[in-house]
Amino acid sequence: MSKIFLILFSFVLAVSACGVDRESENALDAEEETASTAPASDEDEGTETDGGEDESALPTSTVPPLQASEPPVTAPATDIAIDVDFGDEQWQLTHGELNEVALSVWNNEDFVRRGFGGAVPPGFYSTVATEQIVGKVLDRQLAELGAEASDVEVDAARGSLMELIVSWYGDSDDPEGDAQAMFDDVPYLEFVAGLQADQQALVEAIAGDGSAVVEVPCVRHILLDEESGAQDVLAELEGGADFANLAIERSTGPSAPSGGDLGCAASSNYVPEFAEAVDNAEIGQAIGPVQTQFGWHVIVVESYDEQPVDPATELNERITEELTGATVEVDPVIGSWDTTALQITEVASASE
Repeated sequence: MSKIFLILFSFVLAVSACGVDRESENALDAEEETASTAPASDEDEGTETDGGEDESALPTSTVPPLQASEPPVTAPATDIAIDVDFGDEQWQLTHGELNEVALSVWNNEDFVRRGFGGAVPPGFYSTVATEQIVGKVLDRQLAELGAEASDVEVDAARGSLMELIVSWYGDSDDPEGDAQAMFDDVPYLEFVAGLQADQQALVEAIAGDGSAVVEVPCVRHILLDEESGAQDVLAELEGGADFANLAIERSTGPSAPSGGDLGCAASSNYVPEFAEAVDNAEIGQAIGPVQTQFGWHVIVVESYDEQPVDPATELNERITEELTGATVEVDPVIGSWDTTALQITEVASASE
């Protein structure tokens, strides 16, 4: 798993994956309305109008009809569904609390049809359960930074979600009203909006805190075609030669005119052999020869520079760290906790 907990939660992912064609769905609505109101007669079957068109040929929709989508089997509402030990805090979620959010999806047929194209996707329930844990981690991180989602951030998250739902109701006389009614009837939507608002609040808090920095190496190198050439350069450096001048004279790499200066960047930006050498280098000590796909390198780490970390990346790492260090127990009725993927995997059905 890529451990990306930000931005896209299961609802957004599932909606984008189902590929619902809204125009075709509206055509389906019109088709169903016509079918329910038009009088039936023997002449309707296979007859043609004077213009030669087959009246029985109704529009075909690409949207799947509402399918039987049974909600998952759950335990009594008071039973513990999820139990997480964070080390400094024990957190539990009951089946009742989980189902209040998750089952609201199955309980709204209009949501299932318009949002998921006819059926709730496999694995959705266990993903909602995982999101509950992520939501708790977001709460913990907000408390640690002394932050909370503002009214502006909450309203923005709700507004973004509402825009999506309104787009489902192109066939309605009151899209906004119908969308609001769905939002009110499906607590999962409020839950997703809350996750997104908390996430944005945390990104802003991390950015404003200024403590999220990383030390990166500032590197110069001299690239040569042969190992012997690299050995000669090392010998000259030991004799007191200037690294930058030697890079200008000897290096075959594009950084030669600037004295072999590669700037300050995380070692992960380099090919593995080069990165390993940089990570193990002492400041100011020339090392090599280091062979990569480009040739033979003589490398020096001149210093380390502090650079701000991308707040979204930092938040992702914080969530990953918390979940990696936590002990998570899940009711087998739901599934099991995958310590590698850091998510709940759904229990296999009896037919599998």
